[in-house]
Amino acid sequence: MNDDVIELQEMAQRVAIEAGAVAPCSFHENVLIDQGDPDAVKHAYALATAMLNAGEMACDRSDLMDAVSDIVTRSAYGCPRCEATFVA
Repeated sequence: MNDDVIELQEMAQRVAIEAGAVAPCSFHENVLIDQGDPDAVKHAYALATAMLNAGEMACDRSDLMDAVSDIVTRSAYGCPRCEATFVA
């Protein structure tokens, strides 16, 4: 992956977390948990748009929106690592 793609994904993740659409697991920071809140997802898109308009991000809007969507859709509804620990 090139640096631009990694930076875009990091921005999208930051926006999704800040908006409350996803949250890191309390025990496994690299695992994102979908908060199941459609309003928070809408807020993430609005926040990303506002940051783009303010010049805080230098990328294509559609690429950022796709990246935010990807972060949310790839997030679990629970931490699979925690669930594996409690099931075993």
